[in-house]
Amino acid sequence: MGIFDRLKKSKEKPVAAQAKPVQRPSQTPVKKPKVVAQPAPDSNWKKSEKKILKKTDQTDRLLLSPVVTEKATSLGQYGKYVFAVPTSANRIEIAKAVQIIYGVTPIKVNIINTSGKDVRYGRTDGRTKDWKKAIVTLKEGESINIQDEV
Repeated sequence: MGIFDRLKKSKEKPVAAQAKPVQRPSQTPVKKPKVVAQPAPDSNWKKSEKKILKKTDQTDRLLLSPVVTEKATSLGQYGKYVFAVPTSANRIEIAKAVQIIYGVTPIKVNIINTSGKDVRYGRTDGRTKDWKKAIVTLKEGESINIQDEV
C-alpha cells in the first residue's frame, strides 16, 4: 500500500456484504492439560535420585600419579593426599575423579601450579615441564592406600 493509496477515500462496503472474520488455526483456543497433584515423596526419595558417577577414560587421565615425597607422605596422617594432575584440570573435575576412582568424597581440593625448572644435560640446556599438583583433603576416618599404586 503506497502513500497515495492511504489518502484516497475508501468506499464503504454494504453491511450485508461484509464477511465474518475467519478464525485461523493460530487463534484457536488451546486446551491446557490438567495439572495432577504429585504424590508426596517417600522418605528415601533423595537416595533414589543420587547421581551415579561412572568411570570414564577422562577420569583415569585426570589423576596422573600420586606424588610420593617425604612431605606428601607426612600429609597423609592429616587426611591429605597429593596427586599430579594435568595443567588443564580444575578443582571440580579432580574431586569427581577422586570420588569415582577411590570411592571417597573429598572435602577440599587445593591446587598448586608448579613451574618447570631450568636443567642442563652436558652442553645442552633444557627445561622440565610445568605441572599442577592437587592436595585432596578427605573426611576424618577416610583414607586412600596410595602405596599399592606406586
